[in-house]
Amino acid sequence: MVQEKNKPPLDSEVSVKETFKSLSGKKKIEFIYDYYKLPIIGTLLAIIIISYMAYSFVTKQDTYCNITYYGSTINTDNFNKIKDILNENILGDDKKSTIFTDSLLISANSNYGDDPTTTQAFAVKLAANEIDILLVEKNNFEYFAANNMLLDLNSLEGFNSLNISEDELVTAKDETGNDNLYGIKVDNLNLLKNSGFNNENTILCIAISSNRHEEVIKVLNELTK
Repeated sequence: MVQEKNKPPLDSEVSVKETFKSLSGKKKIEFIYDYYKLPIIGTLLAIIIISYMAYSFVTKQDTYCNITYYGSTINTDNFNKIKDILNENILGDDKKSTIFTDSLLISANSNYGDDPTTTQAFAVKLAANEIDILLVEKNNFEYFAANNMLLDLNSLEGFNSLNISEDELVTAKDETGNDNLYGIKVDNLNLLKNSGFNNENTILCIAISSNRHEEVIKVLNELTK
């Protein structure tokens, strides 16, 4: 009889079984591990990967709104406290969504593009629609407005109903040289006062790529109370 291709010899199988039967309990465990090491490791890795993916899916939080600071100085702890307050006041017990705060630090008095690493990180976040509310120093605020990176606040539905006086609004020239409403002064926004940035030189604006306008209005309503 011709033996089937790739099938181990029968006496080899018998030998393995007999060897296994002759071992003590501890030796049997060692034998099984040595003999099936690769399948065992592969199975464990598969279980770990699947478990991690399932956990990440279940616990993943959607971005309700992102507030990003682009400037030279900030108190990160106080900035994060703003996030906690907004999450509690707006989202309450909703754990599927969250308001994020982020900061991109640059050198004092530097202009957009002076720091390639920060500039690239900002450009990527902006292009990916990750930034909604933007806190930026005046010189870069004017640059962003002139380069079509900011949303005209008059086009934001519900903006006119917010508790903001005319004195707190900031205009800037767009890419065609026309003045549009792009910003809000932060020096009278109580939640932002202790964030460590220069209140008189920092302006709140909305990223042109933001598609969470309804959420932005709710956050602005909390900030302007």
